[in-house]
Amino acid sequence: MKIPTILIVDDEQGQRENVRAYFEPRIRCTIAEASNGEEAIGFIKTKPCDVMILDIKMPEKGGLEVLDVAKDLPISTIVFTGWDSEEVYHECKKRGVKEYIPKGGSLKVIGTKTIKELKRREQYFPLT
Repeated sequence: MKIPTILIVDDEQGQRENVRAYFEPRIRCTIAEASNGEEAIGFIKTKPCDVMILDIKMPEKGGLEVLDVAKDLPISTIVFTGWDSEEVYHECKKRGVKEYIPKGGSLKVIGTKTIKELKRREQYFPLT
């Protein structure tokens, strides 16, 4: 049984904490965090990551730059961003994004999409 690693990438600490708090009691997984695109790129280049929940608009390097690196890696990416733009959506899809979720929605939506992806990867291990 390979426990999945979920990387939460967001410059807002509260968002990272909320997503972490949603998953920790529900899914057996390792959760990592990055507060900007530069940290995320460093992480995915050196450590295995199964699912990445990614913001787009961040300091240092943005989510699209992270996607340019991640698209060649076996990472399922779910974009969770406040930047709800059709153009950005299409740029994300071109880079292999599985799901695009505008912020403001329920964490349950992120949870459902992440669980769907973990099931597809045969890495879903519920705690309840």
